[in-house]
Amino acid sequence: MATKPKRHQLLLSIILIGVASFHLGSWEAHWYLAVMRVGLLFLAFLILYVEGRRRHLQSLERPGSDEGRRVGVPPAHASELQRLAGNKRYTPTMTQVFALAVIEPSDLRQRVVETYTPTHRTLDQRVTVDVQVPARFAGRRTDADAGTSGPDAERIAFPVIIPPKGTLLDNFDIYDEAGRHVAALSYRESLLLTACTLRTLLLSAYKAKRLPAEAVTAEYQALAAIIQRNNPGADRDESRPWLSQEAGSAIRMLSELESAVTDKASLRMAIRLAKELSGHYAVVAPISLPPGGRFSLRYERSLIPELELTPERHMRFRQSGKWTRGIQSAWIDVKGKLRVLLGTRPVSVTVSLDNAWTCQSYHVRVQAPPGLYLRRQELDASKEYLKKRTKGAPTPPYYRFRGRFGQSFAHFYGRFFSVPDVPATRAKLKLYFYETPPGSNFRAVVASATCLTLVWAVAFSMSRVPDPGTDAPAFLLAFPGVAASWLGFESPTNRLFEGTLAARLSLTLTTITSIAASGLFMMNRAGVRLPFHVTALQDSSFLGVYRVPWMILVAASLVNTAYIGYRYLVDSATFKYLAERVNQAQNL
Repeated sequence: MATKPKRHQLLLSIILIGVASFHLGSWEAHWYLAVMRVGLLFLAFLILYVEGRRRHLQSLERPGSDEGRRVGVPPAHASELQRLAGNKRYTPTMTQVFALAVIEPSDLRQRVVETYTPTHRTLDQRVTVDVQVPARFAGRRTDADAGTSGPDAERIAFPVIIPPKGTLLDNFDIYDEAGRHVAALSYRESLLLTACTLRTLLLSAYKAKRLPAEAVTAEYQALAAIIQRNNPGADRDESRPWLSQEAGSAIRMLSELESAVTDKASLRMAIRLAKELSGHYAVVAPISLPPGGRFSLRYERSLIPELELTPERHMRFRQSGKWTRGIQSAWIDVKGKLRVLLGTRPVSVTVSLDNAWTCQSYHVRVQAPPGLYLRRQELDASKEYLKKRTKGAPTPPYYRFRGRFGQSFAHFYGRFFSVPDVPATRAKLKLYFYETPPGSNFRAVVASATCLTLVWAVAFSMSRVPDPGTDAPAFLLAFPGVAASWLGFESPTNRLFEGTLAARLSLTLTTITSIAASGLFMMNRAGVRLPFHVTALQDSSFLGVYRVPWMILVAASLVNTAYIGYRYLVDSATFKYLAERVNQAQNL
């Protein structure tokens, strides 16, 4: 529930702005009053920013107009599916292969290769699936199949992807092994296939041609749960919180049939099918089944990557209560906000390994854009999940990374991954990419070094000749600021990874220093006295510069150049070291 606007904050901001606007004396005589004015204005605008940000976030949390879409499906649709399921539109082979591909996908999927290519704020995913249909389905037709004629007699319905309900697939396309586009079944056709599959499994469980009344009721409840749309606010099942109340009731009704059926294995498959498709939906592609039962297909889609501004490992600092870790956590938060304000791109990409448990052999390849190299990679999974052994696996999950760093891509290989208990336990792959030298850091070094040279040259001259007799230095001093803006902020942002935080901060400081030096020169040229004097530094000098304001600008430029130069040299040495290493195996 949104809180009431804090009007006293707005009133305080107006008072502060009003006080700062009064004339409290000349700057030369009361420079500290000028500093107080600036401080009051900064405080007032800070209060206004906090209040505006709070109101904006509250407006984003309000329910949107899409809430009206979350309406239940009338029960009559489940009855309609039950009626159509008896027409035998799909052969037993098609329904059995579909059920096996949904319940035990690793029995059919022999090899899955995922390739990710970062683009503008998205990831292009390309997944190749090698499928081997068991011999009991491939190369022969059952007696029930013999009654089916037409193209469906030689086809199977293969679920290409089974995402959670409510998930939108962007730019999704399916292709066969020859590169031809494959048209997926419509949602209604997929529901009809599911209904036929559920009917086939229940008939097989009873070893009969018709279902008894209690089985018809359980089938109806299961179909009613399957056709329901995603509704996060719906009541959840008490024993299975990840299922809706309707799905939990249907699972219990199907389980109660176990004492009356003959083939308990078929009933368990029906229960698992209803449990899986009550929370997910299948995108099904009709595939011509080769004689040997071996085929490949490919699907492509666009994903929105996870943007991690405050890494999870640093969030633990905030929860620990130690003041040192609290400072580190605060610094991480500040860096995250600076990345957003300065428009930098993330250097890490997180990929969810959703297909790891659906196949026998699993490969993930992430290709970085030109100008980036792989520096670090890790698997984000709980220890309990990595110790869990899947059915029929000789060992717990086995995985390894391609050990060589310094390249523009990463390669992950895994086997024997188990089905995650809940979606939150799914393993993720985290990859960290850094810029290949020279990159944006080198541009920042050039801009900061140019600014340092010009500021020092003008400051050195002004310390000896107060009036150079020309305004040309003002334009020269402004040049590094223009160059920094052009190099760092006016470049086209057409890549997911572009620019580092250090480079953007350095270019920002270069711009500020350049403009400040140009303004200071014009003030000195016009004979304007500054509102403060540091008497303790009047007889001091820094790199041959005697005037305090110019000393400050030269020192700021020097620190900026030294820091970004250090970062550039360290990053270059790191890249050279990683690129030249031969044995970097990480067999885990």
